[in-house]
Amino acid sequence: MKINAAPLFAAFFAALSVAGVAHAEGTDAQWFEQHMSSKTRAEVAAQAATLPSHARGEEIFRLADQRIESTKSRAQVIAETREARRLGLIALGDYTPQATPEQQRLIQLAGDRVRQMEVMVMNRY
Repeated sequence: MKINAAPLFAAFFAALSVAGVAHAEGTDAQWFEQHMSSKTRAEVAAQAATLPSHARGEEIFRLADQRIESTKSRAQVIAETREARRLGLIALGDYTPQATPEQQRLIQLAGDRVRQMEVMVMNRY
């Protein structure tokens, strides 16, 4: 005698899914009731205004609004990065190689060469 277990599995999983949905709906309703506020928007804004500035995160916004000017062009950064990669100073993972003074000089020279070319191009026009 052969028993077809497919209807039994289907009924079992249907019962589980209905129970899960019922539990989830109850949880959402309970959360909403616990976190529902009776304050108006103006009351919340007034309460927030009494908090110290670091609690409101204003320093973060002030820092984000500051414009920091770059001292190097994009081409200089690319040239210096390529030179550092060529010297084996850019690694992945935990190992971070340290540049020797000579390697730092070579990286700086790569950036300086690009800067000189940029100046020549700008003077041309």
